[in-house]
Amino acid sequence: IDFVCVYPKSGVKPGNYKVTFKGIGEYTGSVTKTFKINKVSLANRVVTLSTTTYTYSSNGVKPVPKVWGLTEGRDYTVVYVNNKNAAGAEDANAPSLYIKGKGGYTGTTKANPVKFTIEKAPLESLVTLKVDNILYKDKNNNFVTKFTLTEKTSGKKLAKGKDYDKVKYEYKLNGTYTEISSGKCPAEATALRITVYASENGNYSGSISTEYSFYTKQISKAKVQAIAAKEYNGQQVRPLPVVTMTVKNNGKTETVTLV
Repeated sequence: IDFVCVYPKSGVKPGNYKVTFKGIGEYTGSVTKTFKINKVSLANRVVTLSTTTYTYSSNGVKPVPKVWGLTEGRDYTVVYVNNKNAAGAEDANAPSLYIKGKGGYTGTTKANPVKFTIEKAPLESLVTLKVDNILYKDKNNNFVTKFTLTEKTSGKKLAKGKDYDKVKYEYKLNGTYTEISSGKCPAEATALRITVYASENGNYSGSISTEYSFYTKQISKAKVQAIAAKEYNGQQVRPLPVVTMTVKNNGKTETVTLV
């Protein structure tokens, strides 16, 4: 042996390094040379998915790809494209992903993205429907109520025309529901039901329903008589006010006292 090589301890990551050759035996002195560690291109790496069909999520669908021999976060990052709306793998706006080199790797697989399908999510499983009970009024469309559709995970409110479109109303009388789209709902209805249908071009499918009801009187319309001052007695003072309300009874206006 005529020489030994002294390598840098840090010669692992891509970059420029120096190696020194030291003479031994009949040789003396040293020679230092520079060498380079190049990054490896990911352009031709094979990227796969365990399945290619996923269900819409309000936070976007992010499948975890498999890349043999590499670790996400250390060797590459994942870039998602068109992953926020329902679409098929064969569509022009197909959801897809590719990887981008990191650390000792460079380049991307953007030229050969992995495409997948995002299916619509059942409206009932991903959304809550909140409906207001309404004051009964003897007029047309008295069954129409205010409602909100809210995503359970993100809290985002759904938009009419984009996320849902058709709304169906029904009232319950003698144990049977009857659909109503105009006119007056009878005051005798024991319950009302609203069904909201997902928009055909949105990210949801199916429908969601809930019941609501009429109420006939509003306590906010009542009159409360002035409450007289009370003397201190060392205990909680709980005056009982006199509350009256004007109502219609058989076509006549009457004032009744609430109890």
